[in-house]
Amino acid sequence: MIRHCRALLAALLLAAPCAAHSGPPYPILVDEPFGDRTVSIWADPDVGVGTFYLYIPEEEDASPDDPTISVWVRPADGRLPEVRHDAVRADADQPYQRVIKSEFDQRGLWFARFTIEADGPVDTLEYDIDVTPPGTGGLELFWLLSPFLVIAFFWAKALQHRRAYARTHS
Repeated sequence: MIRHCRALLAALLLAAPCAAHSGPPYPILVDEPFGDRTVSIWADPDVGVGTFYLYIPEEEDASPDDPTISVWVRPADGRLPEVRHDAVRADADQPYQRVIKSEFDQRGLWFARFTIEADGPVDTLEYDIDVTPPGTGGLELFWLLSPFLVIAFFWAKALQHRRAYARTHS
């Protein structure tokens, strides 16, 4: 029994680095007019480096007069000034056309202001972004594993009881 508990503990400790997986991006706007274009923006705002993915259906080919698309981010509590990050073209094999990388120093509510600068006036879209840690914490992992640990405990106890019964009645 102790050997099984040690093996389970070792497996949990070795699996801890796997908890750093972050979830997929989520849409913050889909097929919305933005300037003279239609845009979809998906966000993966993790503490550290957060990423925004821009899907612009009309923008299939690069042209020299591409507009500048940026995001301005600042924490809701005002502890840091607003910072600008410009979009860059994504790889040709990606389903999105532009990517914006942004630094987030801690979790919480952040304000994101997207701007598009072309020949005309600057168009703006504003959204609240909830910045989260990149993956689940150890406590969340334990919470999710707890039903399986309870089942494993009772299974091991039943197995131990069955072996003890077999030894006394053989």
